Amino acid sequence: MMKKSLIALLSLLSVSAIANSDLVLEGERWVAKHKGYVCAAFTDYTNAPATHNNMNVKFEKLSTDYTLDNILIKATFENVDGVECSYSSILFADNAASTIELVDSRAFSKVDASADCSEGKAILDDQLADNDYLYWGHPHHATIMVPASGAADVCGAEATHIGIDFMVYKKL
Repeated sequence: MMKKSLIALLSLLSVSAIANSDLVLEGERWVAKHKGYVCAAFTDYTNAPATHNNMNVKFEKLSTDYTLDNILIKATFENVDGVECSYSSILFADNAASTIELVDSRAFSKVDASADCSEGKAILDDQLADNDYLYWGHPHHATIMVPASGAADVCGAEATHIGIDFMVYKKL
């Protein structure tokens, strides 16, 4: 009985450890740094959406595998209690159709294991769920056009989306 309890405890701890770590993209090849927010390709940088400002969202990087189809995004945000949460997501890009969709994501606090990061995760997941994906310029940019309230205030009366822009800076 003691042996089964120990195995169950170790299994639970390993599942918890996995849940409290960032997602990993096997075969990372290209890495891009977050440069800011744009209204469209080849436009000037603009303000972050209010939802990102309210949560103090900081995108760190976007990386892809050699196919450019599988994408990993890493970011941080603050939950409702002001605790920093780590966010990572795997997305699938259809480069021919210029679209991208969320496959999986994780959010957790590296500083407070009991912190609830679910609300911020849900907001980012909703924004990254299914969008246009722009690959443009030299140096190369990868921009994900996400729905954002206030987009019309920044990008024009008809705008409903703001682009989260990353610029490629190295090949692994």
